[in-house]
Amino acid sequence: MRKLLCVLCMVLFCGMLFAAGFTYEVNSTGITFTSGSYTGALVIPSTMNGKKVTCIGDSAFSECDSLTSVTIPDSVTSIGDGAFDDNPSLTFTVSKGSYAARYAKENRLNYQYPIDWL
Repeated sequence: MRKLLCVLCMVLFCGMLFAAGFTYEVNSTGITFTSGSYTGALVIPSTMNGKKVTCIGDSAFSECDSLTSVTIPDSVTSIGDGAFDDNPSLTFTVSKGSYAARYAKENRLNYQYPIDWL
């Protein structure tokens, strides 16, 4: 199902943009992050240009070995295959009960909840 959603995001492609070291596609369902070259801490916004960020595409941030943490908003409902592969020290900040939290648990990735959840 997750892979199908990302494929649909790409099929509905309306344009590709570049911002802050990553590329993303704008489509009818929202925004899909497609690739990135990022270091340090990354905070994925819940919206960009008035559209929801809904998907992180296949291999979008794979091999970004200098990426240390990623905050994923509740608006993300799909994360593609290998989106964060080869990032062994990466820690995710996710909301409790969110799709991103389930993804981190299922894939045995390091994750934490925002301070306001503690």
